Amino acid sequence: MINWSKVVDPTTKLTFLGIEIDSTAMELRLPEEKLSLLKHELAEFSKRKRASKKQLQSIAGKLNWASAVVHGGRVFLRRIIDAITPLKHDWHKAILHGEIWHDIEWWKKFLETFNGKSLILEKIPLSSVYTDACIPSAGQVQELDSLVLFFQSRMFADSTKKTYMLYFRSYESFCRGLLIPMVPISKDNLARYIVFLTQRLCYNSVVNYLNIVRLLHEEAELPYPIDTHFVKGVLKGVKRVLGAEKRPKLPITPKILSGIFTTIDLNESLDITFWAACLVAFFSFFRKSNLFTPSLQEFNPDRHLNRASVKFSKEGATLTLRKTKTIQNRERALEVPLPIIPGSPFCPCQALKLSFDICPSSHNLVSAFMFSSKSKLMPLTYNGFLARLKQSLKSLGYDSSKYSGHSFRRGGATFALECGVPSEIIQTQGDWKSDAYKNYLDPSFTHRQTVMNVFAKALPKMV
Repeated sequence: MINWSKVVDPTTKLTFLGIEIDSTAMELRLPEEKLSLLKHELAEFSKRKRASKKQLQSIAGKLNWASAVVHGGRVFLRRIIDAITPLKHDWHKAILHGEIWHDIEWWKKFLETFNGKSLILEKIPLSSVYTDACIPSAGQVQELDSLVLFFQSRMFADSTKKTYMLYFRSYESFCRGLLIPMVPISKDNLARYIVFLTQRLCYNSVVNYLNIVRLLHEEAELPYPIDTHFVKGVLKGVKRVLGAEKRPKLPITPKILSGIFTTIDLNESLDITFWAACLVAFFSFFRKSNLFTPSLQEFNPDRHLNRASVKFSKEGATLTLRKTKTIQNRERALEVPLPIIPGSPFCPCQALKLSFDICPSSHNLVSAFMFSSKSKLMPLTYNGFLARLKQSLKSLGYDSSKYSGHSFRRGGATFALECGVPSEIIQTQGDWKSDAYKNYLDPSFTHRQTVMNVFAKALPKMV
């Protein structure tokens, strides 16, 4: 049936599904009133720390509507939609962090300068990609360029970006002090920068800091002077003088783990959660970046272990991660089992269950390690975990500066080796892609002595 109240005579201007279409100016326009409301809603949304499924669906629907005019806008909707998918009920909430927040911020900043108009493109829009090499229009070229910049900005993981930014600031400060350009750099100035770094860094760190110089020259498509005989000679001299010795943190052994338990107060929510984190870190070999969120705002359910990714069963528990140092593009999921040790304080499943029971949450998309603070649930951040660890180690008489969150990963892998677990199983459990896991294995002197005793008993039989 035709709704005659909505029928209009032939015209060059028409509003269809809330979008103004002007065939004379060949423009698509967002109504000014609706655009103003959307800007206001985004401004309010950017202040939130959490949003319900219904709220996320509402903002995603409005942004999807705006994408009919904002070419390429749907690219910045993907993470918002991904956040909606795991939420089962309308009242379930997601934390607005990291990538979701960046998408909302992109829309907010874009609409601040957007006039609500865009050209009706003559060619097929980018959302439909074909193999024929058609000549893009001016509007499409601009859209393609914006997408090129977007994908290029996603070249590195967030953690890698932070590291490179540290290197960049150091190099920038050096060049500014000498009043020289950052690119290109002469071999003499590069040698001076190397020596400058040796005043506070070891050889291995110097090599890492030089990566940003290489990247800047590659971006500018210029030769990198480190390949010259002169600079290679300087680096070789630095290595010979400073040495290339690596000083990793010491492993947490079963003896130290047992000592840590004696410092735990089971009447304290923080201590119960801390102990659960210690056991999970020891048994899972997880990296600290997957165990703990840096802050409440930076929590990412794909990267950080959360309650939804923990499944308990009669055999124990299964922990699932979808984004790690070696899994960047969701090409697979990492599933690690935890054992049940009946009646033992060292049972990771029992400790984790107790932590969940002591600090219940209305939904599961929260950090696996939550504790109660002033009647509020708070995630155990890495800094909070490390502070509590150092407190325990100090009370036990250990030098806490020699240990870190990585000590559990190293200690668990070493203990597995001493228990006779094959190295390839250790590599799989710890999600090591290369032989780098061998650097984590640090067999005790007793274990080495056992190996020598086996040699000693076998040798006379062979002679």
